[in-house]
Amino acid sequence: MKDNRMKDALENIARRGVPENTNVWPGISARLERKSFMLTLRNRPIVAILIALLSLLVLSGVVYAIGHSLGYIPGIGLVDQSAPIRVLAEPVSQTQDGITVKVEEAVLSVDKTVIKFSVDGISMAAANSQDLTQCADGSLSLSDGSSIKPISGYGLNYWGSGFEARYTFGSLPSDVNEATFIPPCIQGYLPDAKLENWKLPLHFIPAPPEMTVMPVIEVTPSPQAASENPLTLEKIIETDSGYILAGTFSSVGLPPNEKAVQFGQSPTITDASGQNVPFDFANYKLDLPAEEMRTEISPWAFELHGKQFDWPLTITFNSLAVELSDAQAQFEFDAGPTSKDGQVWENLNIHFELAGHPVHVLNVIRMPDSYQFNFATEDSTFFNAVDISIGDSTQGMTGIDGPSNFGSEAKFADTVPSGKMTVLLSHPVVLESVNWQLQWQPDHAPTMPTPTAVSASAHQACLTIDSWKAALANPQPIPADLSGKIILSEYDNLPANSSSPLVYAANLDGSNMKKIGSGVYDISPSPDGSQVVYSLEDGLYIENIATGETHQIPNTISNDRTPYWSPDGTRIAFLRAESPTSYPNLYTINPDGTDTQRITQQTGDYYLLGWPPDSSALLFTMFTQGGYQLKKVEFASGTISDLLALRAGHFDAVAPDGNDVVFHDLIDETTLGLYISHLDGSDRRLIGQATSDNNWNLSSSVWSPDGKWLAVNITDLDKAQAEFTAALVNPQTCQIIPLPITGEIDFWLR
Repeated sequence: MKDNRMKDALENIARRGVPENTNVWPGISARLERKSFMLTLRNRPIVAILIALLSLLVLSGVVYAIGHSLGYIPGIGLVDQSAPIRVLAEPVSQTQDGITVKVEEAVLSVDKTVIKFSVDGISMAAANSQDLTQCADGSLSLSDGSSIKPISGYGLNYWGSGFEARYTFGSLPSDVNEATFIPPCIQGYLPDAKLENWKLPLHFIPAPPEMTVMPVIEVTPSPQAASENPLTLEKIIETDSGYILAGTFSSVGLPPNEKAVQFGQSPTITDASGQNVPFDFANYKLDLPAEEMRTEISPWAFELHGKQFDWPLTITFNSLAVELSDAQAQFEFDAGPTSKDGQVWENLNIHFELAGHPVHVLNVIRMPDSYQFNFATEDSTFFNAVDISIGDSTQGMTGIDGPSNFGSEAKFADTVPSGKMTVLLSHPVVLESVNWQLQWQPDHAPTMPTPTAVSASAHQACLTIDSWKAALANPQPIPADLSGKIILSEYDNLPANSSSPLVYAANLDGSNMKKIGSGVYDISPSPDGSQVVYSLEDGLYIENIATGETHQIPNTISNDRTPYWSPDGTRIAFLRAESPTSYPNLYTINPDGTDTQRITQQTGDYYLLGWPPDSSALLFTMFTQGGYQLKKVEFASGTISDLLALRAGHFDAVAPDGNDVVFHDLIDETTLGLYISHLDGSDRRLIGQATSDNNWNLSSSVWSPDGKWLAVNITDLDKAQAEFTAALVNPQTCQIIPLPITGEIDFWLR
């Protein structure tokens, strides 16, 4: 919780439960972990407080009407069409010191101005900087000298070296067609003093007639439905690929001292047969106003993927974040006679109770205009936000910081006080169990296609927690025709101060284990399985598995990582960064250290995935503006082609024949699935499914040498002591065979 107004604004907006509303500042969420208010709560158990079951809300007694003045523009949000819409005449960009800021799109309606922009070329050193002080907000500057600050801001994508964001400003007068966009300072890279050099002139013109504006169906519930049910559907938008449903929920049915603020765990959407419906949170897509956070009525919006379901659909809210209006606590804090900016107080031995739950102060941090208090509670299910005040202070940022920690900030308009002070906590937000449901189907619901064997295999997972339990109850032996060696990483019983796993070569059943290396990272076997290559702090090493003989590959250096041996055994691919703070490029080298070649010429957030069988190219993934992108670079031509792209999840391994890839992706917003598809994304099949809370998860998988089986690594975090094991899965027959091993399988060799 640094003292940065735009960051604070974005964090507070994120607390509305919008996973896509990630922090736009590079380096904070390097893999789009989406640590927003709602998502952080999603993986936390809920408090066992039972609220009376609320009856199913069926949309009866409602009025549907096409909104003539309200429309939806993809990527922009809801717009008022009662006056002509204007757009950006053409994209505008500016480059300084290798960084490019580009305004890609702008839409002006009678009620707001939306600017979409991107920033690219940020070095890893800048992305990892944590200096957020003295960082100015973005703005729109007009010709009369006035300046408009953004109402809200959303991070849309982050790809390592840059990000894309959308800012919403107030409306501009209809006769103002020129403005200058001043981007927000970029964390650790664009200090306040350089902002005057970043000015992008924008010119606006009338929107073209062919501009896509989707109609919005506005739903008016009956007065009785609105007064008796907490969930209300208000808007329906049919998109090219599905629907967006938007509405609100209120504190109907809650005790007088409780106010609904947001849902806690992610809702579920199921069809009439109980199957999960894939969806994304869409608050940010509609640009729902931030000022509705922590009010009596809070907005929600979901985008459904697909149009053919077993209707009707049911949206279920199981957990609610509730603000307690009558819960307070106070304690004394002594900052000493003269506190200074950046000063930290620890080991304060301050303990108290809030709403009957024990809390203690972790530390206090003095900011330029505030005190930041960080707390911990033994009940990790309880607090996620709390208001704080010291005298006439105002409320700064508040939220959670880990499974059992939370914090809040008291801001001061004038001098920050010193000495002894009384700190008052109030209005904590807690989690409570609910069972709120809303049922919906469109007026003309598309019918489900007749099920076929292909569609069933594509949408029904072989490996689930239920099929896994059944396989454990009646374990089958490893088929006689399955053999070979595995490379296994063991994370239990690590030596003291060791952060790297113990790595072994073993038989498929875990027998004949032989330890490989010490402090090993990123291991890869040779095609014949006799040697492995791995990275250590000072370079790449090759080890003979049988003899244990090890040597460093000549001409490899520190910052050489993730080696991958080619199928023909003649080359080793790896990632090399110019420095510890720069992004890497792809390289290849002979096993004897000769003929080092750089394959890619532009640094990026690369991850090596493998080689095709003929060793003529490299397959790798890259975190790009569009998400996780599988790419292929041909050695002969240097051509880089895009293959399958994922909106989330990660790639595991390429099949031995080079035709298929196994990967993780979201089934819906709460559940990860294990999939197989061709490299271009076609013939996609669901193989495994984690539980919605991800406590039973499929962490990674590798192919058998013949490409007919998968070894799937399983983590079970529901146990008193987390279990790590693996299963063999036949994607064609769904046969599941538990393996008698612990640890993670990294490779399966002949």
